[in-house]
Amino acid sequence: MIKAMAVNKDSSYFRFNSLGLSSLAERSLKLVRQRIYNQFAAIANVTEKIKVLDVGVSAQDHPSSNFFEQYFPYKNNITALGLGDFKELEKIYPGLTYVKGDGRILPFSDKSFDWVFSHAVIEHVGNSSNQEAFIAELIRVSKKGVFLTSPNRLHPLEFHTGLPLFHYFPKALHLKIYKILGQSFYCTEENLNLLFPSDFKDRIDAAFRLIGVSESAVVKRNFAYWLGLPSNTLYSIILT
Repeated sequence: MIKAMAVNKDSSYFRFNSLGLSSLAERSLKLVRQRIYNQFAAIANVTEKIKVLDVGVSAQDHPSSNFFEQYFPYKNNITALGLGDFKELEKIYPGLTYVKGDGRILPFSDKSFDWVFSHAVIEHVGNSSNQEAFIAELIRVSKKGVFLTSPNRLHPLEFHTGLPLFHYFPKALHLKIYKILGQSFYCTEENLNLLFPSDFKDRIDAAFRLIGVSESAVVKRNFAYWLGLPSNTLYSIILT
């Protein structure tokens, strides 16, 4: 049985308060999020007719929360899925439909949406099998494509913990270090399973094998940059 995703998108997802960089980081990261959305909008050819599922929304407890909902202009065409009781999003973004559910077992029929968007969720769904199941579900419910992002494990800073370089060590070792350093939530694979860009592509390939998709797809990789370095890996899966 698949356990529910343990996603902890707290109000300081990029945690710089302890470094005295909170204000500067937030301003620069807002630009990163805007660029991520712009890349999605260009690839998906956003119009008033496009229906989108956003997988992995959170409580609206910070200016950076749910940036897709902030930027996407056609709120009536957004279905937002999260683990918590986030019905307040329907009031914050009138027209939006909120659904509580697990991204690895989506409560939707095949091809229910034109596009599926998911930002920085895949690293929180557990082991590689769970990550593959997650991507497979996003593909299943999409007609035209899937847009996925995840923090780039090649970046020298690990954004959830604010700790540098340790994540370059093998997974078991860097998670053990996080536990020693008091990162009680992010010290297990269940809650944090970081991906190198090549790992990300491997998960996508495995997802297609898992669901036996007959149609072809174009898979494109890009990056979002923070302070001149690729901070987020972006994958577009264009179904044809």
